[in-house]
Parts: sequence; structure tokens; C-alpha cells
Amino acid sequence: MTDPRPPASPAPGQGPNEGRTLADTVNLIAHALVTYVGAGEVAALRRLTPDRPGVPAFYRVAARFLEPAGSLAGEGPARDLQEKRWACILNGLALLGGFHRPGQALGEALAEAGFSELRLVRLLGAQGPCLWDAVRGVARYLAAKGRPADWSEAAALVLGEEAAWGDAVRRRIARRYYSVTMNSQEGETTS
Repeated sequence: MTDPRPPASPAPGQGPNEGRTLADTVNLIAHALVTYVGAGEVAALRRLTPDRPGVPAFYRVAARFLEPAGSLAGEGPARDLQEKRWACILNGLALLGGFHRPGQALGEALAEAGFSELRLVRLLGAQGPCLWDAVRGVARYLAAKGRPADWSEAAALVLGEEAAWGDAVRRRIARRYYSVTMNSQEGETTS
């Protein structure tokens, strides 16, 4: 089965990281944050906001992981928007702490943690700064509940906001969420 998530380096010929998926990039960053990035750097990423990504911790992560993967390219407004989106993603990873778990569907994790349907609908319908705030809230919620999730799905939600594949990301999160909630409701009615 192929990974339905978008590649982190969409253009061929970008060096040794050609073909790295978004999930690969998120996994590498998550591992770094819990193993060898200093506590001060992680704290700075927890305070990071997309409208002000200009902190050294952000640019260190960008230089080490995002630039080599081709996740930040070009200059001007398009680059600025990508930096804002990645600031949202990195902030969420830092808030999650060690609760990033590859393969643990975000929709399932939210349902199992008791995330309300109303909050899910708002998350999946949000755009721009409202989406970034909602994603930050998801990270805080999951961390407070001690519930791991694959943050690459949140990353795809943020990065795919205006892309054709973004709808597929939203649908996948919703399907997984409702699969868990409907199964738990059916289990309650048969008890």
C-alpha cells in the first residue's frame, strides 16, 4: 500500500532526501524533539506562533529538517506562508511532547480521547489562523489526555489546506473519528 500523504519533497532531484514523505519528516523532527533537542529549544517551540515564527529554534529545525526535505522552497509570500504552516506543525509537535506515534490515526486518537464532535467539525472546517489555533488546541488536548497520535496527519491537514489533496486528509480524519465513535455507541447499546 502506498502512503496517501503528500511527499515532503515534491520536486525530483533535490538531493539525498528526495522522496522523503511528509510522515518521514514529521517522524524525524518528533524523534529529535524528544531525544536530543535541548529543553530550552523545545520550550521555545511550545511558545511558537505561526504569525511570529522568527525564533531561532524554528530556524534551526527548518535548516536541519525542512530545507533538506524541500519542505520550504522559494522566497516571498509563498515561502512566508509555508513557514507559518510549519510553525503551526512544529508548535503542535512540541506541545505533544512524546505523544507522537506513527501509524496512530489522528481521528481515532481524538475519538478515543473523547474529543467532541463539535470540535472535530470546527477543526475540519477551519482555515488559515483559525485552523492553526484549532490544531494547537488538538495538540494540547491530546497531550493533556496522554493520548498518542500520528502528528503527520495534522501536518497534512495544515499543509493541504488549499491543495486538492487536503479534502482527502479531512475525510480520512473524519472517517477514522466516526468509525471509533459509532463502534463505541454500538457497544454501549448492546450492553
